[in-house]
Amino acid sequence: MQTKKISNISNTKKTILIRLDDVDVKVEPDSGSEVNLMDEHQFKALANRSKSKLTLSPSKAKLNTLQHKLNVKGEFQTIIRNVTCGKHARFIVVHGHINSPPLISKHTLIELGMMKIQEDGGLAQPNSMRINDETKHVKAAKQSTKMQEMLHVIEKYDHVFHGIGKIHDRKNDKEVYGKFNM
Repeated sequence: MQTKKISNISNTKKTILIRLDDVDVKVEPDSGSEVNLMDEHQFKALANRSKSKLTLSPSKAKLNTLQHKLNVKGEFQTIIRNVTCGKHARFIVVHGHINSPPLISKHTLIELGMMKIQEDGGLAQPNSMRINDETKHVKAAKQSTKMQEMLHVIEKYDHVFHGIGKIHDRKNDKEVYGKFNM
């Protein structure tokens, strides 16, 4: 069984409202997560509020954070909906607390139309502030060394980019937020 990666920090500090089966739930989009995730307490609250009978099935998923492995309690299938569409989704439920709202994975965000990644980094609807063709090639040549340096740093510190939920500074009892320009 392949080990799934859970992001250390979410790409946004905001929660969004979605519907799981028949219950509105605030979740946190996490494009670094490979699975939809909630803890056992969140699952219990969802199951109590839902008119559907939500039950956990055994799971073969293996999850890791930066510090340790997560103890998977089980998984369940549901329908996840936003204002534009709905999809069948699998949620992994872990023991204990995850210190964040339930996490929605990159795959689910893309399926729901909440995130779109294009190879060229462009938008579906171009506007007048885009990179002009003549300057695009000049900037690309200048940035190639910076890109190599950035990739080297990412590779060297790869272990920092794995985990679950949010980073918590235990010494100061505060959450740590990072801003990454892409």
